[in-house]
Amino acid sequence: MMRLNRMMSLLPLSYRFIRGAAFAPISRSMSFTHTIQNAKLYLTESTVGSALYMSDDRFINPTKFVGSDMTITEYPNPVLRTKAADITDFDEKLNSLCEEMMSIMYQADGVGLAAPQVDLGIQLFVYNPLGEKLRKSQERIVCNPKILEYSAETDVEEEGCLSSRSGYCAGMVRRSKEIFVEYTDVKGQKTRRRLKGFEARVFQHEYDHTQGVLHLDRFSEEDRDYIQPELDKLTADYGATDGILELAESVRNALQPPTLRSEQPQISMLDSLTGNTEKEPAGFGGFGGGKGKKKKKVKKKK
Repeated sequence: MMRLNRMMSLLPLSYRFIRGAAFAPISRSMSFTHTIQNAKLYLTESTVGSALYMSDDRFINPTKFVGSDMTITEYPNPVLRTKAADITDFDEKLNSLCEEMMSIMYQADGVGLAAPQVDLGIQLFVYNPLGEKLRKSQERIVCNPKILEYSAETDVEEEGCLSSRSGYCAGMVRRSKEIFVEYTDVKGQKTRRRLKGFEARVFQHEYDHTQGVLHLDRFSEEDRDYIQPELDKLTADYGATDGILELAESVRNALQPPTLRSEQPQISMLDSLTGNTEKEPAGFGGFGGGKGKKKKKVKKKK
């Protein structure tokens, strides 16, 4: 699931705290100044190395959503690592499921939610790039998605995911700026669309979920090391022995666009929090930033 507060998108990258399949705000009611102050307040130095971690519980998933018995599936549950099955029945049951998922997405203050994130192994996700419940015209229901084309032009922004408790496990992710997609709607009608900008990023994030790929699989080695203590906690909380911790290397190497895993220089979450962006390669702006522009010393999160 993705979350992003539009007001938060005005902040520098290291203060964009993403929740859900993807992007999450700190609070819609917070002023710009208070958001920065709170972002600084909640950054504390961990006893593990010199990594920075969120010290509050704002990213703990709800145990109950109104009107639903479904809850958020968290890492390392194997449903998140399994390619989902195609949808074949486009009936009232599917329509009801999509409405329920859309409701959960809004309750989680998100902009997208994929079926594997509610423990359903089917090729389905819902999203609204504006994240506003009243903007029904922006809602999309996506079944059996395919990405037919990825633009060569990419950007790198911070992403987090509800299935790894949002801001606790955020990091830099490269996505294509434009994609050409095909999918079936809830009525069984196929459609093709060309998506750009933020909507393209949301679609790619949610599409990954249907393929058994998590945003953290696209992290640089530095960002992955940074969040590993939190992943270890999630693994301990999961308790069962069937958890899948890593994506197969052959699958990771085939991801489009290519991940940041083995690249130098790397843009890391730690760099963005500390303002150390000198390693940033030309051509990648921050969230909402222009191509080739340097990020500011203070940044935000998704």
